[in-house]
Amino acid sequence: MKMMVETLARVPEDQRNTMLSDKMRSLLSLSEKQRTDAMKSMLIAALSLKDEEYLKIADTRTRVLMGFAEPDRNVLMKAYLSCMSSLDTSSKQKETSCMKKILKSLPEQQRETMMKIIPPELSKEIQ
Repeated sequence: MKMMVETLARVPEDQRNTMLSDKMRSLLSLSEKQRTDAMKSMLIAALSLKDEEYLKIADTRTRVLMGFAEPDRNVLMKAYLSCMSSLDTSSKQKETSCMKKILKSLPEQQRETMMKIIPPELSKEIQ
C-alpha cells in the first residue's frame, strides 16, 4: 500500500485523478467493513508521506469525491469518517490541517457540500 500511495504522490494530477477515481469506484463494490478497512490502510499509508506529498493526494481525493453522485459520495464519506475516528492524534491533526487547506481552495458550492456531510465535531476542527 505504501508503494501505491508513493506512486500516487509522484504521478501527474490527471493520472492521480484517474487512479483515485478508479480506486474509489472499486471501494463502492465492497461491504461496509471491507470498504472502511481498505480506506483506512490507504489513509494510514498516505499519512506517512511528507506533508506536501500527502496534500496532493488528499486534494485529489477530495476533488474526485466531489465528482461522485451524492449517494456514492455519502457512502465513501461514511467510510472516511470511520477511518478518521480511529486515527492517532498526530495523524488526525495532519489530516485536519490538510482538509482546512483543501476546503479553502474549493469553489464555494463544493465547500458547502462538503461541510454538509462532515459531522459537526469534525467541521469545527476544519473551519
